[in-house]
Amino acid sequence: MPSHDHLADTTPQSGTLSEAGNSSIMSQPVKAVDTAFPSPDTATPFSELEKSVQMAEWCSVIGELFYPIAPTDFERYQRPDTVEDKHINYDIARLTVSFSREPPQPWTSYIHPEGGRYFRWEHDLFTVYTDAHLFNPEVLQAVQQFVDQVDGYLTRHDITEVSFDAENVDLVLDVTLSKSNRTICGYYFAYHPNRTVFWLDEFESSERLWRDINGVASQDHILHEIQSQYWHHCALFPSPGCASQVVIEELRDIILHAIGELPDSLVSTTSTVSYSMEELRGMLQLLPSKSRDFNDDSGPGVSRIIYILMKHFAHDRFLHFYGEPVARLNRGTSIYDKNKVHKCSFLFHVLKFLLFAAPSAYLHEIESMLSDGLLSRVVWRDFVDKICKDWSHLTVYSTVLINVDVAFLSIQSIDAGPTSSPLKIAVYLSVISSLGSIFFALLFLRCNNTRLNISTDEAAKIMNSYQDTSCRYENIAILYSLPYALLMWGILFFVAAFMILCLWKTPPVTLVLSSMAWVALGSLVIFYGWVNCTGARQWLLSIREDLKMHRLLVK
Repeated sequence: MPSHDHLADTTPQSGTLSEAGNSSIMSQPVKAVDTAFPSPDTATPFSELEKSVQMAEWCSVIGELFYPIAPTDFERYQRPDTVEDKHINYDIARLTVSFSREPPQPWTSYIHPEGGRYFRWEHDLFTVYTDAHLFNPEVLQAVQQFVDQVDGYLTRHDITEVSFDAENVDLVLDVTLSKSNRTICGYYFAYHPNRTVFWLDEFESSERLWRDINGVASQDHILHEIQSQYWHHCALFPSPGCASQVVIEELRDIILHAIGELPDSLVSTTSTVSYSMEELRGMLQLLPSKSRDFNDDSGPGVSRIIYILMKHFAHDRFLHFYGEPVARLNRGTSIYDKNKVHKCSFLFHVLKFLLFAAPSAYLHEIESMLSDGLLSRVVWRDFVDKICKDWSHLTVYSTVLINVDVAFLSIQSIDAGPTSSPLKIAVYLSVISSLGSIFFALLFLRCNNTRLNISTDEAAKIMNSYQDTSCRYENIAILYSLPYALLMWGILFFVAAFMILCLWKTPPVTLVLSSMAWVALGSLVIFYGWVNCTGARQWLLSIREDLKMHRLLVK
């Protein structure tokens, strides 16, 4: 997410009500020299040209210092505030039993379960939330003026789409400093009756909330993103109200259904659920059996967890086009053009045969895992765990093969031969291939062992970084197949060396028996390739059909 300065520079132009959804992009910290905000009317003066350009680019219908943000744009985790790195002498006065500060009226102060402080004010038209440090008089004055501006706009305009009152509507103000040290204010509204967020300005949701998701056009579909944003808002400000029993039971039903839909369950083998059985059971254990009263502020921690889970499930529904005609019902299924077939590059086909068809297997697995660029947490962990185990086994096999090669070279009759003999060259190549297999396996293990528990967003970014417009995931599929392919080449070189030993200058009986054994083994290998390699079989069958057609034409 661009910084709030950038958002302010790109505020939409009109003031119609609009709805939008969730965002997984984080904003950057605002550059500031201190944490005290100058009030809007005493801000650093702009030149006439700068002022006109700024107002033309990011003037909101509320005022020139406002710009709309999504709840996921809220800059709680990117604050530039710091404390002085030195010891401060502080003496506690005698008989001091209270250490709390009374917030300025009419504000109420709350501490988020994570530790951040925020403030709440029940205004006549809405309930205001902000992270701004209202104990600072200058900051308090700036926030008060922003609230007055919103109040004034709503008073002057007859808005019938939303019923404004403190119980139904929340107004969130994200007060920051611009690059010019000017106080600016990001804002959004939350509407509790239907769990949505909205703005007084037009909001460029398709660019700022789901830029990487194509085909989003239905309002029913967008509703899932709006609700995901709503739950994120609730998680930002969980006090004073706690999650209702209705929300808890709704979440419990979602989790229980997800458990039944897991790929290893009896209900579905290709579920789109992105959590493991252990994670879902852990979620169930977190849910309270009975909700607290709405006015009881003693449970913000559990409520925040509930809101975060509701947000994630709502966002998943949006990603899988829940309720749409093209809803993704099976993992690995694309909702876009299903008839579009991507042809692999010529180089990939060449390397596929040189690497014993291993790239094809990896490419199919990666593309199924990253259908439409989406990645499931469960599938990602299973994939990383599987390939790491495979590479660990390959290092053992390669080590055994190197020991066999060295023992083979230590045979007196072979060791006494010239260094340039075909037998020794084949053994040397076998050792080099095995060392290459160990090298790449250890390299990939080092890279992927640390990726087992990363987030799905990070994993998708890593995998998509290997993607090329022309060859998709072919590059990473080729790389991942190197440990296996190099081990196979090491085995083939050792087999070649052993064949030379068996067939080169040997007695006739030994030559005949060895040749028969090698022919039988080779036939079995060819039969295996014929049965398992569908592509090669179809290619040979097509050649045979072409030859038949050619003969018919000649006749």
